[in-house]
Amino acid sequence: MPEQNCFVEFLLEPKNYPFPVDGIEHFETHISHVFLAGDFAFKLKKAIQLPFLDFRRVEDRKFYLEEELRLNRRYAEPLYLEVRSLSLHGGEVSWGEGGGVLEYLLKMRRFKTADLFSSLLKSGELTREHLIELTCKVARFHKEASLEPEFFSGEAVRALVFDCFEAIDEEYRPKKEFEDRVSVVLKQLSPMMQSRQKTHVRHLHGDLHLKNICLFKGEAYPFDGIEFDKRYSCIDTFADIAFLLMDLWYEGRGDYAWVVLNTYLEQSFDYEGVALLRLFLTYRFLVRAKVAYLRYSQLRKESDLQSARNHLTFSQSVMSESSPLLFIVGGFSGSGKTYLSKILAEQKGLIHLRTDVFRKHLAGVALGEKLPEEKYSKEFTKAVYESVYAEARRLLSLGFGVVIDGVHGSDRTQRLAHSLVAQFPRAAYLLWCEAPKNTVAERLQQRSGDASDADLSIYEKQVMSGWEVSSSSWTKIATNVSRGALELILDELADPHQLRTARCSSSGR
Repeated sequence: MPEQNCFVEFLLEPKNYPFPVDGIEHFETHISHVFLAGDFAFKLKKAIQLPFLDFRRVEDRKFYLEEELRLNRRYAEPLYLEVRSLSLHGGEVSWGEGGGVLEYLLKMRRFKTADLFSSLLKSGELTREHLIELTCKVARFHKEASLEPEFFSGEAVRALVFDCFEAIDEEYRPKKEFEDRVSVVLKQLSPMMQSRQKTHVRHLHGDLHLKNICLFKGEAYPFDGIEFDKRYSCIDTFADIAFLLMDLWYEGRGDYAWVVLNTYLEQSFDYEGVALLRLFLTYRFLVRAKVAYLRYSQLRKESDLQSARNHLTFSQSVMSESSPLLFIVGGFSGSGKTYLSKILAEQKGLIHLRTDVFRKHLAGVALGEKLPEEKYSKEFTKAVYESVYAEARRLLSLGFGVVIDGVHGSDRTQRLAHSLVAQFPRAAYLLWCEAPKNTVAERLQQRSGDASDADLSIYEKQVMSGWEVSSSSWTKIATNVSRGALELILDELADPHQLRTARCSSSGR
């Protein structure tokens, strides 16, 4: 790329910028130069050709920078400002199209490297709240993004997966048995991927990992989505969120991955897509292995080769299934069952099925919207619980653990619970949450924007009904102590018979 050297040298000099700059920070990716100058960042695409892109012509670099600006402003408008030009005339580089050879740059708002989600994770500053905010934003974007049904067919996904294998030299690639296994899974899931093309294949981010998400002025933003090839960005919505899940698992934060997955499922209600999760996680691990190996091929850094090897190892482990756990959590409104269920989901790796969420979905309203009284009738409640339990059976059959979260304050819902538990006697747990009335009242008063519409009057009606849970089959857990105390008691859950003697109390909701 010698034809770009003069532009790189120009951008390395602080005096060459049209605003005060004390110093320049410069780093490279496998396809770009990035210059951090003052309050701004400038991206220069390398004049290179790779198997998946061709930036050799300046006209193409300009086009894809403009696409990068347009596409990324859909979810990160405050960060993406404009495309700027440089010109070379008489041996001098200057800003603007002053004649001679041209080059183009993407101008962005600069943010601190410490505010990348990858940095926040390492420093211990990345919180559940950050991830929930980000995931809600991604789910909204997924709903609004344009449909692209001609992309991401079963055959296309196969090509993308095996392109990753082929990009890595044979001495580093997994054994052929793994490739054969992936091929079988692709064939099995191809009909489902085909059926989702018209509903879930959209023009998305495509590269949603921790280094491509930041905090800017306190708000979470994805950035640096793929613009250069629709094969990588016009994808199934579950393949998009799977990239973030993959990265969190790779970094050893499976608990955070389950926070993201369950938040995404509640917001999108795409529980169907869970069937594709293992395949898409494998694909995402392979993508990261491929990118790391390409970077190693260019820069010959041993750390890049090790990253490629590590991601390949993870890609193989994610395909393995384990015996799923089932937890059913009951209790009156405000008893802490949802809080307990969320802890269980993080700690045990479970998909959280919440009756409040299913009720809102079946009623066709947003999670924070209050429902009319008729949506709490016996008939509608019956439909809600049957829908939740049908989904639980489907997920368990796929090998995913589940926590069902609902009041279960009737003989009918109790029968549903016991019927499902009977199918998983060695790995099923019934937990009943309790809390003092003053704790319940405080929790219900503090609720806002939650899927539950319950208030203190609902709780009092439940108590006054005189209905009592069977102490012989449900383990009662008092929830009015700390999260840490709840985590400790739940961490000890092993045998259902031992479980029935467990007691704990939490200030959680």
